[in-house]
Amino acid sequence: MYAIDDRFFTEAQDIAEYLEYEFLVEQADDFTVEAYECDLETIGFLSGEIIAERAFDEDRFSEEMYDDQEKISKILDANIDFEKINSLLPKLWYPSDRKVIFTKAELIAEIIDYQ
Repeated sequence: MYAIDDRFFTEAQDIAEYLEYEFLVEQADDFTVEAYECDLETIGFLSGEIIAERAFDEDRFSEEMYDDQEKISKILDANIDFEKINSLLPKLWYPSDRKVIFTKAELIAEIIDYQ
């Protein structure tokens, strides 16, 4: 999976088809496209600490708010299987910092090989 700006492509061929053969042919021979490899990651993670920090109104805590949050976090962690919950959360593709450069020749070859 590759990302270019806010678009995601399953393989190089998809990038080539998106750019279109006619467009690629018109480009200079040194034309390149920068893409980033993507990783499949869970959309978020839950823990007792995250819930304790976000779910409770600060106005209702005592002056020892951080102690209260820590207590609540420990109670939640001891009684909820966050590992199981996190394993069931949906996963999405996210761009990594691994850059891939596709050349004009590579992209045209992807289109030609597919036809």
